[in-house]
Amino acid sequence: MNSLRWQEIEELFNQALALPLDERTSFLTSTCGDDAALRAEIDSLLSEVDQPDLFLSESNFTMKRF
Repeated sequence: MNSLRWQEIEELFNQALALPLDERTSFLTSTCGDDAALRAEIDSLLSEVDQPDLFLSESNFTMKRF
């Protein structure tokens, strides 16, 4: 993927991220149009941000005292 494409993805991702969750779908539908690859990439990035970070969450990480 070329740098212009990544710039486009980053710009649209940041714009979508700034929107309330319930407005993102219509924004992406209108801005991505028929570009399914662009939409998929942005959706993928947004899903990563929207997922809670479970790696070091309290329920999965217990620090032992010595």
